[in-house]
Amino acid sequence: MTKVKVSGTEIPRFEDVPLIKGEGKYTDDFQPDGLTYAAILRSQHPHAKIVSIEVEAAKKIEGVIAVYTSEDLEIAQIPGVFHIKGSFEGQRDSKFPILARGFVRYTGEPIAIVIADDRYVAHEALSMVGVKYARLESSGDIWSSIAEDAPIVHIGKGKNNIALDWKYGDKKSTRAAFDDADHIFELEMVNQKLHPDAMEPRSVIAEYSEDTGRVTVRTSTQTPHGIRKNISVALGLSEDRIRVIAPDVGGGFGSKGGSPYVEDPLVVWCSMQLKRPVKWTGRRSEVHHSDHHGRGFFVKGKIAVEKSGKIKGVEFEVVFDIGAYLVWGKTPAANFRHLSSGAYQIPAIYGNVKGVFTNTAPIGPYRGAGRPEAIYAVERVVDHAAREMGMDPVEFRRMNLVPSEAFPYETAVGMTYDSGNYELALDEALEMLDYDKTRILQKELREENRYIGIGFSTFVENTGTGPSVPESGKIVFGTDGIVKVYCGTADHGQGHKTAFRQILSDKLGVPMEVIEVYEGDSDALGHGVGTFGSRSIAVGASALVKCAEMIIDKSKQIASWYFEAPIEDIGFEDGDFFVVGSKDKSIEMEKIAMMAHREEGLPEEIERGLEAEALYDPVSNAYSFGTHIAVVEVDAESGEVKLERYIAVDD
Repeated sequence: MTKVKVSGTEIPRFEDVPLIKGEGKYTDDFQPDGLTYAAILRSQHPHAKIVSIEVEAAKKIEGVIAVYTSEDLEIAQIPGVFHIKGSFEGQRDSKFPILARGFVRYTGEPIAIVIADDRYVAHEALSMVGVKYARLESSGDIWSSIAEDAPIVHIGKGKNNIALDWKYGDKKSTRAAFDDADHIFELEMVNQKLHPDAMEPRSVIAEYSEDTGRVTVRTSTQTPHGIRKNISVALGLSEDRIRVIAPDVGGGFGSKGGSPYVEDPLVVWCSMQLKRPVKWTGRRSEVHHSDHHGRGFFVKGKIAVEKSGKIKGVEFEVVFDIGAYLVWGKTPAANFRHLSSGAYQIPAIYGNVKGVFTNTAPIGPYRGAGRPEAIYAVERVVDHAAREMGMDPVEFRRMNLVPSEAFPYETAVGMTYDSGNYELALDEALEMLDYDKTRILQKELREENRYIGIGFSTFVENTGTGPSVPESGKIVFGTDGIVKVYCGTADHGQGHKTAFRQILSDKLGVPMEVIEVYEGDSDALGHGVGTFGSRSIAVGASALVKCAEMIIDKSKQIASWYFEAPIEDIGFEDGDFFVVGSKDKSIEMEKIAMMAHREEGLPEEIERGLEAEALYDPVSNAYSFGTHIAVVEVDAESGEVKLERYIAVDD
């Protein structure tokens, strides 16, 4: 009997009910026996030399267990730093201490940590830690940091504040394209720096076991295996001594996606010193200073165009704010390069991306991490060119879009777009808008001194992150009929428990209700990457499908024995195994799974149990695309902007 497919259908999400009922369990909800609380003293200055730190008064407060500074880390002879080595041309090494050593370089940089029996006592004791500073000149933005007389953020470690200076594309061919162009247009753009501000602040609990020598870490993260690696590096611990668990996570937006945070190893080290669990949960005002920020891009874009409107080349000069330490800055730079062609056929592209140290919080990944910045820049120069040439922005786009017959299409910066129909997405969005009618309305309203604008964005986005960023999966059929599924991804609102169930129910032919999905535990799988960059289905689910195919192959061996038929004659469809040509004789996957656990009866060459573990490494990125249209009305007197319509066509 043909089973109804569930992938792509609309069903209630399995994970939602406990969250809606307030039964979710987040990091700060855990209260292990003997729990202590951490509070972190942070710099009040953007740039200063630390002259002295006095902690004795804080230690004398009742309930305070310990106060640590970088001096204690040095005495313990642990690394105590994240060492980010330059992996791009023109990228400097950067060392990010988990407690400030000698200098503070941004407001909010950790200086000392207080551990107490009570959360409020720990915070009260911070006021008793005395820090004497010698204030230094600071650079609060990219322009003050690149000025000739700029204060140096990392004194004695370079003659300027350039952390990353990376050039890409073909400068010679791009210069030739501009020299041969009929029109050249230039535009300056800003993506302001921002704070991600997830609903749940970052939080971490570390529990060290003297018996095993291992530490269990619960933390609000998108990348448990990445956090394990970060802790290992900062403390000099082998990864097999660290277990990282991500419970329910209240939002991430990329900012909890593996970018090294000092609180993780710091709390772990404190737990190892005290032999007790230690918890730190950031206060809302605190994480505004301590979380890694996003964006912070300034872009000067130039576009070369023929009289017909065909684009001959683009050039981008990018300066972006790294913050005080280069913890993740190369990723936005790389993603900006990858998407410098947007959805268009652009024969020549050249870019120069500079990342600049400033006395501000470090920049980390945030919602696209360079991708939206690139598409914003491309779309702005395209709109600017169309406007200056008096062309309809739709027709200007249409004549420059990569045509469907050109795929796979290699851009001028070497990215291969695998597939797409960009013009179809544009046309569908225009049809939903009724574009011609809306333009007529725009003119009519203009006569009444009412102003509506129609904005367009045609985009392409590299997602999935590949190659060489593989994900792992594991499927285990139990003797109780339950199918346990493990993946190296980490759900924080995406709905993996539902999506993975749908995919595997169709693939294996078992009910969704018998499938249990487990994520967010570094002990469950030796390798894992996490959830970011739209990779969980494209890469994580692909690893699980690979496991499912291995399960089916082994099950065919059992079915071959059961039917006494050659394995090449065994078919599988909708959860049933059968001899090809004799579908009336079949056996369900569930029964095969039970047979697999038999101690007796099966041939010796068939290994007992039914499980599979696999790694999936995508050969390239997956490229999504689409067209978005916004219709807004602007009040000419007050400047008030009202969104009238928003249309999105995505693939």
